[in-house]
Amino acid sequence: MSKHVRLEDFPRVLGEDMSRLHHKLEDTAYLAAVQNVSVVAQDSPVDSGFYKASHDSKKTKDGGDTFNSAPYAPVLEAGARPHGVSKEGVEAIALWAYRKGYASDWDEAMTIAVGKARDLAANGQEPQWIYKRNLKTMSKNMERLMARTLSGWRP
Repeated sequence: MSKHVRLEDFPRVLGEDMSRLHHKLEDTAYLAAVQNVSVVAQDSPVDSGFYKASHDSKKTKDGGDTFNSAPYAPVLEAGARPHGVSKEGVEAIALWAYRKGYASDWDEAMTIAVGKARDLAANGQEPQWIYKRNLKTMSKNMERLMARTLSGWRP
């Protein structure tokens, strides 16, 4: 397919073509963000399923973002310095220990939770680096989609 362009129309036509390409690439970046939700979700630790279900994507002015909206996502990703744990936090850890089968009754679950709370106070929480660990896979996904978009683009 060819397009005949008069010399005086060239800047306008080129600008229209580049604008269309820019929009296609923005749409492709958003598609990559949507697809990358499943990449990080597959590598997510699962307790109640809330964190895994909180991965999402959104359209931005220049493409898209993949993110996790769980309130504790930053701590899970990057860890935390040593810190005290509230009574409610200890009870939440006990519920987790019981739900996961690490404890057969509430007293045992609370013993585990108090031990974990002491560990968090002394050592903090190790980072999981779910997004960082999957960055290479997510980047390759973006590259693949961009190459497909560019190979099919015609001015």
